[in-house]
Amino acid sequence: MIQYIVFSLLLLPTFAYSLDSAEFHLYGINAKDVAFDITPYGDGYTADGDVNEKDGIRGEFSIWVQTKEGEKVEAQPAGNCMVSHVGSYRLSCKPGKHPFSGVLYEGYKLNASDLERNPDARKLYKSFLAKNEYGLMAAYYRCKKGCNASIPATLIFVWRGD
Repeated sequence: MIQYIVFSLLLLPTFAYSLDSAEFHLYGINAKDVAFDITPYGDGYTADGDVNEKDGIRGEFSIWVQTKEGEKVEAQPAGNCMVSHVGSYRLSCKPGKHPFSGVLYEGYKLNASDLERNPDARKLYKSFLAKNEYGLMAAYYRCKKGCNASIPATLIFVWRGD
């Protein structure tokens, strides 16, 4: 019996840790090979909600930008955004002055076993893992509105507990 209690206590922190709905990244690379890592958190940037609920997660998202040469820019505002995986997979940001303001990305569920059928998602996922130690692939998005060459045409959604 003691073995089960010890085993349960070992799993509890891991289980609770994985439940945070804000532990994700939206990752993409624009036409100039600049990598964008969008998150619902960061210094001064907050969001509330859950991607698996009807209203999704909403708020001020932050973005990390990294050039092909590896230069990483400090976190900056991405925009006031919403991500939801209920019904359709969507990322939308309200109009404004930030890089992702006014955009709409639509997508679908995509996991690691599906990557063979999507070369673009596979390339993005490999690039994400090259910059980060781990991450669990969950969705793939394509820009539908507000698209321009300075932002990625496609994004992947990666669960990652930091």
